[in-house]
Amino acid sequence: MVRGIDRSTGAELWRWRASAYPSLGFHGIARLVVEQRHVIVFAGSLVPPQRARQQEPDYRGSVSCLDTRTGTLKWEHPLELGPWKEGFGVTLLIDAGQVVVGYPTQVLAYALEDGTPQWRHELDDAAHALPLVALALPGLVAPSGTRE
Repeated sequence: MVRGIDRSTGAELWRWRASAYPSLGFHGIARLVVEQRHVIVFAGSLVPPQRARQQEPDYRGSVSCLDTRTGTLKWEHPLELGPWKEGFGVTLLIDAGQVVVGYPTQVLAYALEDGTPQWRHELDDAAHALPLVALALPGLVAPSGTRE
């Protein structure tokens, strides 16, 4: 759950609960980034193995954008993240009107204001062996995500 808190009084202004895959048991906020008018949230769920010989659960989630003043959902995109790996993480970065989302198989960008997909970059096989992705843009660095 994400809560908006008034900085001067400490009063709760709003609360928001991720809706993607709510019936799958484990579900949590794995990563959160805030800027002046937007809260970007990644929430994920472990999905039990669906395929023969699959030993690890799949990881599914969503990236969502909330209004910082009201907690209103502005946009949301589901993400199929692939097989779960120990230490799996998603990295979020906000810059130049974009939300950049990095995870072991790809890096995606969405327009900050309306969530329009901007671009997608598939990572090569070597990157798939690592459960974390760090992002860097001129002047900004976002360390690789961690499970929390």
